Amino acid sequence: MENNSELIQTEEIMATLSKLTEYRESHPNLYRMWDKYIMLENTHFKDIINKCNQAMRTMDHEPDINVEQLLQLMLANRVSQSFISTMT
Repeated sequence: MENNSELIQTEEIMATLSKLTEYRESHPNLYRMWDKYIMLENTHFKDIINKCNQAMRTMDHEPDINVEQLLQLMLANRVSQSFISTMT
């Protein structure tokens, strides 16, 4: 990895959530907004990590793809996500 100093560590997230709970009573709306947002982003990040791990398992036995193929996959993924979001 080129520069992992910018990665948020689990301890930093936990410390932020812990500090945030101090505002639960005095600022309940802001507390809930930030708590929900952090948890949503955490779920999103876990999904990204799972997808990356799945891709690496595929990379173990498949050759690399060219940039054009990569762009086609990204476009197909975006289209499928847009379609799925219209169904829910």
